[in-house]
Amino acid sequence: MPNNVLKTIKLTGHFTALSPVSHIGEVVSTTAYLAQDIIVQPDGSVVEVFSYSGNGWRGGLRDIMARRVCAALDCRLPGDAFHLLFSGGRLDMAEKRVDLEAARRIRATVPMLALLGGGVGSEILQGRLRVTNSYPLCREAIPVLPEEDHAEASVIRYGSLTWEKEFSRKDDGKLGWTADWLARDEAPRNTRVADQMRMTSELLAPGAKLRTEIHGAYVSRVELGCLVAALNDFGASPFIGGQNNKGHGLVRLAYALVADGKRHEGFVRVCPHDGVRLSPFAREVMGEYEAHLAASVDAVKEVLGCAA
Repeated sequence: MPNNVLKTIKLTGHFTALSPVSHIGEVVSTTAYLAQDIIVQPDGSVVEVFSYSGNGWRGGLRDIMARRVCAALDCRLPGDAFHLLFSGGRLDMAEKRVDLEAARRIRATVPMLALLGGGVGSEILQGRLRVTNSYPLCREAIPVLPEEDHAEASVIRYGSLTWEKEFSRKDDGKLGWTADWLARDEAPRNTRVADQMRMTSELLAPGAKLRTEIHGAYVSRVELGCLVAALNDFGASPFIGGQNNKGHGLVRLAYALVADGKRHEGFVRVCPHDGVRLSPFAREVMGEYEAHLAASVDAVKEVLGCAA
C-alpha cells in the first residue's frame, strides 16, 4: 500500500446547536415535524428520537467540495459534470461501461469523487466515506451512542430537547402602508384585513449536542485534505438542516481523527464566533489537496468534459 494512503480513518465528534435546528421528516397540514429514527431501548421498548441524517450531512459536504472544484476550474460545466459533482450524477445504461483504469483516473484526478462516488455512464463509482446519522445526546439515544457519551446523555431526556414554534406570514399587499407601492392593476381583490398564514415547526433546542462520525477506508492524504478543506469552508457558514433563512441550524462542530490507529485531538474545530481551527496535521493534508487541485485544473477539466 502506498505511503500516502491511510488504511482507515475515523472522524468522531459533535455538532452543538447554537440556534434551533430544523430537519423535517414529516409535514401534517401546516406543521413540520422533525425527522426521527426508532431506537430500541434496553427493556425492549422502542422510542423515536431525532436524527440528522448522514445523507443530509454528506450532501452538504458534497456541495461545499463541488463549489471549491468549480472555483478552481473557473468555467461552466456540462450538465452531466455539474450533476456528478453536486448531486452524484445519474446512471445512463445506454452509455458504455467505465473500465477499471478510467475509474482509477477519475478518482485520482477528482478527490471528491473518490470520497463520495457518483454515477458515471452506466457505472456507480463507490465512494470511500461512510457518514453516520447524528443522534442527540440524551437518555433514549444511549443504545446507539458510544460509551464516552453515556454519562452526559444519561441526565437528558429527549422530550426536553424539542418543542414546537409558530411562525406567521402576512399578505403585505393588504397592509395600508405597503399597498401604496403595489401596481394599481395588481391591487388586492378585496379590502379585508391582511391574512396571516401561520406555520408550526418542531425544533431541536439550542445547546443540544449531536454525535457525528465519518468513516473511511484506503483514503489518500490528498483525499483526506479534500475533506478537511470542505470542513474548513463549512466554517464560513456553519448551518445544518433546513430553514436556515429563519436562523435555524447554526452549529459549532468539533472532530477528532483516528488514522491508522493514531489519534489526532482537535483535528477540526468550527465555531461561528471564533472561526475554524485546524490541527497541524489537518493543515498539512489540506495544503496537499490545494496543491493537487491547483496543479490538476486541466486534467480535471478533461475528466469532466469541459476541456474546451
